[in-house]
Amino acid sequence: MQIQDRDDRWLTDVNPISFRTWDVIFHEMRITWSYAKAIIEMLKWNLYFVWEETIKVSFDEQREVFDMWWNSMVVEYKDKQNRDNDIELLKKHFKSKGKFAEELENGRQIPEFDWYFDYDNRYYIVIDWLNRLTDEINPEKWIYKWVIVNPSKYFAVQNQVSDTGGEVEDILWWDKQNS
Repeated sequence: MQIQDRDDRWLTDVNPISFRTWDVIFHEMRITWSYAKAIIEMLKWNLYFVWEETIKVSFDEQREVFDMWWNSMVVEYKDKQNRDNDIELLKKHFKSKGKFAEELENGRQIPEFDWYFDYDNRYYIVIDWLNRLTDEINPEKWIYKWVIVNPSKYFAVQNQVSDTGGEVEDILWWDKQNS
């Protein structure tokens, strides 16, 4: 995909592009350039163009979550491989149900992957949570406000459950004891 220095798309055009602004390249960007610039300013803690109550939450040893406005979250990774693996899993498992994300059997949701970028030796994805949120934040179950933000762990455990026929709670207990 060619890297563009201008974004002349209409607001309703969500075809993904690669876009360069300042020294950052945004990949698979489906939104407009002004939002991308606002995200970079947010990372510098200039919250003028994003929700002033944006918070950064340390989620686990590899991820931090910027809880923003509307339906967006930015997940910051320390490791590029973890980020890229999560992108692959989100793309593979996300399903929509109309304008919303299809809920899993436990009411949780897999967020929609929007785009990714690298900045200041960190790796980022922007996700769209689409459904209503709850207050549940539980790194041991890999969820932030009912949204799965560690799909690598979540789907690894789901595969263990399927392969062994075991219960999720037993595998979670075993995983916690051995981590």
